[in-house]
Amino acid sequence: MPKPRKANVHFHFKAHTPNEVYMDKASKARTWIYEHGNGQIRSPNAEQLSRWKEDSLFDRGIKEYLQNMLRNGGNITPGELATAREIESLAELSRKANNASKLAVNSREVPDIIDYFDKISSINKQRHALIRRTIRESLKKGSVEGQYGTLHSLLSRELKAEGIKVTRDIEPQVFDWYDTVLRKLLYGARPTELEYKKGFIAALSQDLMMEKVRKKTLDKLKQEDIKFFNLVQTTLIDRCTVEQINRLFHLRPEQISGQLLSINGLSPQLAREELEKFLVKHSFHWQRKNHIKKIVKKNRASLIKQGWLARLFSKL
Repeated sequence: MPKPRKANVHFHFKAHTPNEVYMDKASKARTWIYEHGNGQIRSPNAEQLSRWKEDSLFDRGIKEYLQNMLRNGGNITPGELATAREIESLAELSRKANNASKLAVNSREVPDIIDYFDKISSINKQRHALIRRTIRESLKKGSVEGQYGTLHSLLSRELKAEGIKVTRDIEPQVFDWYDTVLRKLLYGARPTELEYKKGFIAALSQDLMMEKVRKKTLDKLKQEDIKFFNLVQTTLIDRCTVEQINRLFHLRPEQISGQLLSINGLSPQLAREELEKFLVKHSFHWQRKNHIKKIVKKNRASLIKQGWLARLFSKL
């Protein structure tokens, strides 16, 4: 592996929830990189930023953050800085992925599901290539910092493979099956047929299941809601037999959530307390998380002194 460069890259990986602040502390980096899935030909200036929409707390937060970065003399750039041809290539991949999604939902044939995930993976691979190129160019000016969704946390591994020193912060969490399948493909691995089905079930049931589990519409969600939901949904799916997965796989999207809960002995009108009892009984991740919390509460002062607190939670 090439020797890491001295210039540093730091990433913040978190879900982009509309009802949450984009970033709560100023960056000391020379360049701030933000996520732009469709690609941009050039970085925005102050006047262009002023015209950005503010449809949510998150949108307003990113706009103000980038404006402050410029006012303080820093650089801002989309990670997906691209040529017109590259942007059109991303758009074409998106069109193909949308068509593949419609076909997969209608046919429920495994080859169509695989084709859909392959196309989504191709979009993210192309985006990651653009982001890595942008970072390499930005490092010539100094340190780089940025924020991306948790699916893209693989970027830190990819950059390290190119000899670029990377640090990151990402909260302990369980990825849902949709992201798990995509991450495997981005790793270069090939998911099993069962994993593809789990990923597709997770995608089809996400919106309705989210409202059942969190009792909130999507525009009201925060980080903790996403993390809790992903753990619940993944545990529900993982407890299904192969036969049950195959049955769920062929249901209409609006039927999947209710059936998932029913299979696991839960009612559609479930409360948070009922879900927590379910996780205590069936989720290793939840059990481990709460066990470590008890250890921390009992020995907090000693753990902080020995530097163990951050290490414990970084493993969750």
